[in-house]
Amino acid sequence: MKKILLLILIEIIMIGAMYGCLLILSGMGIHGGDISRIIPFASICVVTLFCVKIIDQSSFKELGFNWSVKILIIMLLFLLIGMVPLFYDLLTGDIQHNTEAISFTILYYCIVGFSEELFFRGYIAQKMKDMSLLSYIIVSSAMFAALHFISSEQINVFIYILLFLFGVFFAILYKVVGSLIPLIGFHVAWDIATTYSDAYNNILLVFLIQGIVLFVAILINKLLI
Repeated sequence: MKKILLLILIEIIMIGAMYGCLLILSGMGIHGGDISRIIPFASICVVTLFCVKIIDQSSFKELGFNWSVKILIIMLLFLLIGMVPLFYDLLTGDIQHNTEAISFTILYYCIVGFSEELFFRGYIAQKMKDMSLLSYIIVSSAMFAALHFISSEQINVFIYILLFLFGVFFAILYKVVGSLIPLIGFHVAWDIATTYSDAYNNILLVFLIQGIVLFVAILINKLLI
């Protein structure tokens, strides 16, 4: 229980750092813009890395940053699967026009994917390694949903439940894959596809893609032991 309370405290500190930085930017006359979008996720990175390297003195490998041929194959497959709706829209000409520079979009979602997987999957899993799998899934998913829920413009129970289910998916996927790298890749691909395609607005397609990703991860694990 103490570990869970500590994780909640860390998330509260993260939220405070996020809004504190945005408040400072606001005081400097910076309202919105690219830097205001990056700051919240940069705050997650800084707080998590401080906890990992300064307080816990853990290695990145302990958090799930490990490479192998199997991990590389899984990551490439995840990238392809996550981008399928975008590829389809490109072929049909139904791509969403976005005035934002593609280079910034990629950079932004790399920061988002890295920071969220680093804390919600890697760090939380490492801190809860002595607890049950179910406890890890519930806690990490609830905290993942809470952070997004707080920053969401729409506040309703359905959104929180949906975010919680997304958290469950990523938590299970991390335990199946055993590495953060494919998760970060899929997270980035998913977010980029969402930016340029409306396909992921279909909740059935979302769950279908997630199911395929889990199946692929389990299959590769069985084939490449």
